[in-house]
Parts: sequence; C-alpha cells; structure tokens
Amino acid sequence: MPTVFTPNGDGYNDEFRPTYTSIKEYEIWIYNTMGKLMYESNDITVGWDGTHKGHEAPIGAYYYVVKAKGVDGTDYKQKGTVSIVRNADN
Repeated sequence: MPTVFTPNGDGYNDEFRPTYTSIKEYEIWIYNTMGKLMYESNDITVGWDGTHKGHEAPIGAYYYVVKAKGVDGTDYKQKGTVSIVRNADN
C-alpha cells in the first residue's frame, strides 16, 4: 500500500489504492484522525480520490483498514496510514 498520494488532477498518483494480483474479494475503509469514515469501497479497481461527500479532504494523515481474499482462499488484513499531499496553491 502506498503511504502518500497527491490528488491534484495531474494524472499521476491521484488515487489511493493497493497494487494487487489474484484478489477475488476486497473491502477498504479510510478514516480521518478523529475516527470519521471518509471512504469505503469493495471495488479494488477504484481508488480513493481524496474527497469526502464531494469536497477535498484536508491534507494530512488518514488511517485505513483493508480486508481481502485471494483466489487461493488466503485471507489478508492490513492496517496503516496514508497521507494526502497537495501543492500549497491547490
């Protein structure tokens, strides 16, 4: 999982999502530092674009929880943090 992403619309590193192979089930939850759910999804092909309810989420750190199952039946669980970074003029 990446530790930083830059949702600034330049087409590079604009979404937070895992790199993956052979995953058949997937869920992700992303929370702000106050514990508010900012994003959730079960579609591994779509990443978080750094927005919440149509507005840019503030720069800073967010906590994520991922649960997944591989095509071989292996269960995966991962927790960590990711930071949003934007230019000062964005």
